[in-house]
Amino acid sequence: MPWDEEWISLACSAAYAAEEQAWLTSIDGSRGELVRALLRGDHAVLDPAKALRYELVNRTHVSLILRRDAHADGDEESEGLDRVAAKLLTCIGATAHLVIPSDEREVWAWGGFTDPRSAAVRSIPVVPGALVTVGRPARGLDGFRATHEEAKAAARVTLYSAGRARGRTVFFEDVRLAALLTSDPERAQSFVRDELGALGHPRESLLRETVRVYLECNCSPATAAARLDVVKNTVVYRIRRAEAMLGRSVKEQQGILWAALHLVDIVDPVESQFSA
Repeated sequence: MPWDEEWISLACSAAYAAEEQAWLTSIDGSRGELVRALLRGDHAVLDPAKALRYELVNRTHVSLILRRDAHADGDEESEGLDRVAAKLLTCIGATAHLVIPSDEREVWAWGGFTDPRSAAVRSIPVVPGALVTVGRPARGLDGFRATHEEAKAAARVTLYSAGRARGRTVFFEDVRLAALLTSDPERAQSFVRDELGALGHPRESLLRETVRVYLECNCSPATAAARLDVVKNTVVYRIRRAEAMLGRSVKEQQGILWAALHLVDIVDPVESQFSA
């Protein structure tokens, strides 16, 4: 009967599609394991570049990590992150691509360049509903690892702050100080809490910004006022309030204070820490 033939045809097509997907998944899985081994430095494959179909030694690499927001809209999830990653690598001029799924919401990607000057890294756009982090260009197998570690560090720093990862492109060179200072997250939180005290409370963001700008302006109220677009007396008043919270002058240990002010929005202190 025609209906039976149609049903058999559909069943065969479904079975073929399932087998093809399993085959592709196994390839992705084996490539992923090889990439992880390369990143650990303990691979046993004699020619990993051939296995990956991606030149490792004589190229400059730029690593991307793309992570889909858990609350992304359906329209934002319509295109797979692997395809988005390939488009971004093409956008920055990469002549070779390597894209590996990390988990169901994240992919790791590398672009290869014969001439590092052609890597238009800063042209990477924002991807709606996803965090994109970018390592600096680096050469050879060591560079393949190094640029990926930088992209990972940028993702770690960005994801510390809940709700701030959505639709962002973050370059490691813009957050490298924060990445260094937050390599131990618990100690970073403790450092911010101990250094800022009540000034670290979420509602004191305006005072913190004023102190940070004041320090960056060599403790000049007039220069800080110009940057903040307020009058000089406002800066003076805010600095006095901040010093009352700190229990000391903001001019004491300026570098340490500036670092804590730089980190406070990254480690994202919660209001309950200040309830005592």
